[in-house]
Amino acid sequence: MVGWAGAERSETRIEGIEILLDGVEIAKAAEGIERSDVADRFGKPEWSKSGWEAVVAMDEILPGEHRIEAVARDSTGAMYPLSGGRSILVLDSR
Repeated sequence: MVGWAGAERSETRIEGIEILLDGVEIAKAAEGIERSDVADRFGKPEWSKSGWEAVVAMDEILPGEHRIEAVARDSTGAMYPLSGGRSILVLDSR
């Protein structure tokens, strides 16, 4: 999974990105990936390294329909769902 997140208020910063499956954390994202396109688009140079990416292992997920999403945690501890969350169908490949 890949994306970007930037703090709206200058007094806060993004502390982490967590990947949730059915509301339970299953991975943490690597942050600080160059996203000058985001910084330029929103006129916020401080968002130039707002990118993130996460590898999500699905081999132990039970078959069926699940909800996967990313949430950002800011420096106050507040959590914000990021756009792009979706329902997925995991098939039994065994």
